[in-house]
Amino acid sequence: MEERNRESKHIIFSYYRISRTREFIESFRAERSWAALQERLRVRRRDRRRAIGRRLSAAAVAVLCLGGGLWTWQRPKAEEPAVRAEACLFPERGGQAAFLTLADGREIDLSEQEGEIEQGGASNLNRELSYRRSEGGEADNCTSFHTLTVPRGGEYRLMLADGSRVWMNAGSRLRYPERFGRSREVYLTGEAYFEVAKDSCRPFRVHTEDYGVEVLGTRFNVTAYADETGRATLAGGSIKVTRGGEEVVLRPNEQAVMREEGIRVCPVNADLYTSWVQGRYIFRNTELKDIVARLSRWFNVDIHFRQEELMHRRFAGIILRDAELEFAVEVISRVAHVRFVREGEAIYIEQESFSNSQ
Repeated sequence: MEERNRESKHIIFSYYRISRTREFIESFRAERSWAALQERLRVRRRDRRRAIGRRLSAAAVAVLCLGGGLWTWQRPKAEEPAVRAEACLFPERGGQAAFLTLADGREIDLSEQEGEIEQGGASNLNRELSYRRSEGGEADNCTSFHTLTVPRGGEYRLMLADGSRVWMNAGSRLRYPERFGRSREVYLTGEAYFEVAKDSCRPFRVHTEDYGVEVLGTRFNVTAYADETGRATLAGGSIKVTRGGEEVVLRPNEQAVMREEGIRVCPVNADLYTSWVQGRYIFRNTELKDIVARLSRWFNVDIHFRQEELMHRRFAGIILRDAELEFAVEVISRVAHVRFVREGEAIYIEQESFSNSQ
């Protein structure tokens, strides 16, 4: 069994390196194949942990009944402690978590309160905050603004009063009215994916500290973290991106990047920037520093580089968001030839020796 597991891992990571070399030219087939392989590996790892747990439980009973002499005889094989140690070092998971701040200043932990939100005009069910549908447009904008805050290590879904849906990523905040009037305006810090309900009479506007996005009805991703370059990525429809006196119109699979010299428009695969909504991160020729920024927010950990040159090492592949951090650590370590070292609450990435990376 152990030999088969080692062989399976070798095959999987060989496939991964090949995919990286080709930079996922045939991305959709490769990504689907790799996702299936990752799922199989995750199931095997889960089953192996359960098997280890059963053996450890049996060993504990034997110790209680027969004394410590049997422990040596029952001790797991050499590879198993390494698996358990890794699980203990990187057990973090992301999850659904958010705080709602009402217009009167009251704060509600949405992970602890389900059902109707008093004086909030919304209900919180199945990890989604939903507002009662209101057509609006007949009056001035509502001055009752709410704020949805998603901490590091969390994500949440939101349905606004016009029927638009928003997926909030970790470390993000959205300020929005309880109902919309003659216009639809929201204010974002962090990252969110929008599916905007069509309304030709009322454009939908997303304001960030650095730029703005205006739409009538479409699907797009907005990144506006304080420590990252701002990006607006269009998945479908059309959006107008404005910054200062400059404005550009995007078509599907285009991205507006906020540069010092102005807005730069470039073609992209929008799936790479919106895949987090589907529960995975897809990376293609991405620098480790950008990957670490996402992992740090999603798993709520602090990850640093021992050597600055490692920040620019590139990686291609898929990281599952619902898996423990240890899975991301193992995949990146094998493919990028680096090592993750935990020191207290901090995690460091350092160069892996060639002999240990095989």
